[in-house]
Amino acid sequence: MKLCQNSKRKERQEKVYRLEYLPLAEADILEIDSYLYEHKPAAADKFADSIVKLAEALTQHPFMSPVYEDDPHFCNMTLPYKYRLFYHVDEDDKVVRVYRILHGARNVKGIMELED
Repeated sequence: MKLCQNSKRKERQEKVYRLEYLPLAEADILEIDSYLYEHKPAAADKFADSIVKLAEALTQHPFMSPVYEDDPHFCNMTLPYKYRLFYHVDEDDKVVRVYRILHGARNVKGIMELED
């Protein structure tokens, strides 16, 4: 597994990055929350909390997740319930941009290719 990093990893771990959700990621969160609330209400709140907590961890450790195997431009973090969070680290602006949050059973590769 190749981690999302380059040769300056130690320097970057000390820096704090901003977290930014793109509109599609925000829509993904709302869609997932609606689905879970309808089928497993108790899970909906836990899932939303876990997304926030895990995504916030990226502000301190943006290179902790593996590179997305089908597009090395993105990193991907595994979330509960088999969801995956796809993000990109902009080192110049010190921003972690969350692009999508998708269930692993979906055609992730096809969806991500459409986003390029």
